[in-house]
Amino acid sequence: MFLKKIILSKRIGKIFAVSLISLMCMDMSAQTLEQARGYIGKKEYHKAAESFEVLIKRYPNRPDVNKWYGQALFEIGKKEEAVPFLLKAAKGKITGSYPYLGEYYFENYQFNKAVDYFTKYKASLKPAEEEEMVRVKELLSKAELAERALSKVEKVEIIDSIVVGRNNFFRNYMLGNETGRLLDYDVTGLGNDPENLVFETQRGDRRLFGKSNDSLEYNIYYTGRLLGDSWSEPMPLKGGINSESNDNYPFALTDGMTVYFASDRDGGIGGYDLYVSKYSPEREMYLQPERLPMPFNSPYNDYMMAIDEDMNVGWFASDRFQPEDSVVIYVFIPNAQRVYYEKDLPDTMENLAKINSIKSTWNLGSNYRDILSKIYELGTVDNTRKAVDFVFIVNDKNTYYHLSDFKDAKAKELYKKIIAVNKALNDNADQLNKLRNQWSSADNNRKSQLRAEILKLEDVRVSLLNNIDQTENEVRKAELPKLR
Repeated sequence: MFLKKIILSKRIGKIFAVSLISLMCMDMSAQTLEQARGYIGKKEYHKAAESFEVLIKRYPNRPDVNKWYGQALFEIGKKEEAVPFLLKAAKGKITGSYPYLGEYYFENYQFNKAVDYFTKYKASLKPAEEEEMVRVKELLSKAELAERALSKVEKVEIIDSIVVGRNNFFRNYMLGNETGRLLDYDVTGLGNDPENLVFETQRGDRRLFGKSNDSLEYNIYYTGRLLGDSWSEPMPLKGGINSESNDNYPFALTDGMTVYFASDRDGGIGGYDLYVSKYSPEREMYLQPERLPMPFNSPYNDYMMAIDEDMNVGWFASDRFQPEDSVVIYVFIPNAQRVYYEKDLPDTMENLAKINSIKSTWNLGSNYRDILSKIYELGTVDNTRKAVDFVFIVNDKNTYYHLSDFKDAKAKELYKKIIAVNKALNDNADQLNKLRNQWSSADNNRKSQLRAEILKLEDVRVSLLNNIDQTENEVRKAELPKLR
C-alpha cells in the first residue's frame, strides 16, 4: 500500500511538471508573438521577419500570423516570398493583406488582380481612415488605368538594352550632332545633380531642363543663348507641359515644336511617365500633353525619351525590375505612325508591355547589326562596344556583341552554331520573299505549286527558330556560372 502511494505521488508530480512546462511555453510563445507584432508596429521589419520565420512554423494556419510574416517579408524586399503567406491571410479575410497583394500584382503587370485586391481593401476601410482611403483610391486608379493601357501596347522594335548606374545615366545615350546634346546639370548654375540633366538643341541656342519651383517640385524651364557663353534667365515653358507635380527630363525634336518629357502628374501609371506635347504658334504655348502607351510607360519610373531623327533611333530609361541604384536604357526604332499589337499573339501582352525579351519585339528576318554599329561609333559605353557582330542578351546586366565577349569555351562554340543558323534563316527569308512575290502574280495552277513550297519553307523556318531558342538557352546555361 505504501509503495502504491509513492508511485501515485510520482505520477501526480510528473503530470504537474508537464503542465507547468506547457503553461510556461504558452506564456513564452505569447510573449514572442507579442514581441514580433511589436516589431511590425515599430516598422522594424527585418527583426519582424526573423521572429515570424520561427512563429509561422508554430502557427502555419493562422491567417493573422501569415499576414504579419508576409508583410515583414514584403517590406524588406522579399516580395515573391511574401505572396504565399499574404494569399493565405487573404483567404482568411485578413484585409491588411489586400494592399500588399494589390501592389505585388500591379508591379508584375497582373493589373486585373491588382484592381480586385485594391477594390476589396477600399471596401474594408472605415470612414475614419481618410488618409488611407486617399492612398488606396490613387492605387486603384493607377491599376485601372494600367489595365486599360495593357489592351493597347505599341508595336515597337527594341534593338538593345543597357543596364547602367542611375547617376549620369544619360552619358550612355549616343546621339548624333544634328540631334542636340545632353549635358551635366551644373551648366545651369543651379548646382550639381548627378540624376538630372540638360538638353541643348542642335544649334546650341536653347536649353531645356527641370528646375524646382516654389513648391519644391520640378517644372521644365528654358533658357536662350545671349552673347558669347552667357544665357538668359530660366523661364518656365508655357501651356500644358508644366503641372502641379514633377515635370522633368525634357527633349525637343529638331522641328522645335515637339517636346518629350517625364511627369509624375495625376493620370499616370507609374512614378514618372513619359509624355509628348506640341507647341502651338497660334496660341504661343504647348498643348495638353499625351501620355505615351506601353511599353514606353510602366508601373515604374520611365523617363528621358530622346530620338535621333537622322539615324531613326530612340532612347528611353526605366527603373523597371532594376536595383535601386540602376536603370535600364532601351534603344528602339521609332514608328512613323503608331501601330499596336494584335491580341491573339504567341507572346502575352504582359510580356510585351514589360519588355520581358527585346528579341520578341524584333521583326522576322531583321538584322540590327549595322544600325547598332553606327550608334556605338558615335561614342562608347566601354571600349569593347564600337563594332557589333551580333546582339546576344545573356541576362539583364550582360549583352554580348562579339565572340570574344564569351568567358566560357563551350558557350562560345554553341554560339557559333547560332551564327550559322541565323545565316540559314536569312537565306530562308530571301527564298520566302521571292516565292511570295511570285505567288502574288501567278495563275491558280502555279499558286498551288508555290503554296506547297512556301509551306515547306515556313516549316523549315519554324524548325530553325526553335533550334536557335534551344541553343540560346544552352549558351546561357553554360555562360551564366562564369558571370557570378
